[in-house]
Amino acid sequence: MKHLLTLLLVGVLAACGGSSSPLSISFSPASLSLAMQVGQSANTGFSFTNTSKQSLSYTLGVPSTVDWLQVSSGASGMVNANATQAVMLSVTCPAAPSNLSTKLSVKAGGLSKDLALSLSCTTNPPPPSTITSVSVTPNSAMLNAGQILSLTALVQGSGTFDPSVTWASSAACKASVDANGTVTGISGGGVTLTITATSKADPSKSAAVTLTINGPVSVPIGPGGGC
Repeated sequence: MKHLLTLLLVGVLAACGGSSSPLSISFSPASLSLAMQVGQSANTGFSFTNTSKQSLSYTLGVPSTVDWLQVSSGASGMVNANATQAVMLSVTCPAAPSNLSTKLSVKAGGLSKDLALSLSCTTNPPPPSTITSVSVTPNSAMLNAGQILSLTALVQGSGTFDPSVTWASSAACKASVDANGTVTGISGGGVTLTITATSKADPSKSAAVTLTINGPVSVPIGPGGGC
C-alpha cells in the first residue's frame, strides 16, 4: 500500500508540472564573452534551438539591475520544435573600467535556461574582431509568387564587430530580397533558387537559404525572355 501511494504521488506531481527537468533548448554560442572600450556601444547576438518535440512560447529575461545590456530583437515569441530563434543584443560599456557579468534567461512553460554573458570594459584598444560564422533563419523555405518572407541573419564572432549583412538573390526575377532580408516571390513554376546573406565585416563568411517559389510563371516582355 505504501508503494502504491508513492506511485500515485509521483503521478500527481508529474501531472501538475512538478518535474524539475531543464528546458530543452541549446544555445549557440554556449556563452558570450565581450571585450570593449569604456563608453563604446556594440551589437551582438546569439541563437537558441528548441530541441523539444513541441512548440514553445518563450520570453527572454534580463535582470532589472543590468543597465548596460538591452535586447534589440527576439525578446519573446514562439519557436517550433527543432527550430532556431535568433536574439540580437545591444551592449554599452560603463564610464569606468570594469568586468561585468550576467545571465540571460530563456523562459518557457514555467521553466528557464540561462546563457552566461561577460563584458570586459577597458581603456585599452579591444582585441581584433573575428567573424566565425553567418546563419540565416529559416535555412529553407517555400512560398508562392506574390508572397513575402522575412529572413533573419545572425553573424557570430569574437571581439567587437559589425553584425550586419548584405542580401542577394541568385535569380532576382524569380524572387527579390531587400536590405532588411525581406523576400518577395515574383515568378513561380516550382523554381528553386538561393538567397545569400554575406557578412559586411568579413565578406568571406556567408550563409544561403534554399527557396522554392510556387505559382504561375511570369515571363518578362522583351529580349531575353527572363532569367
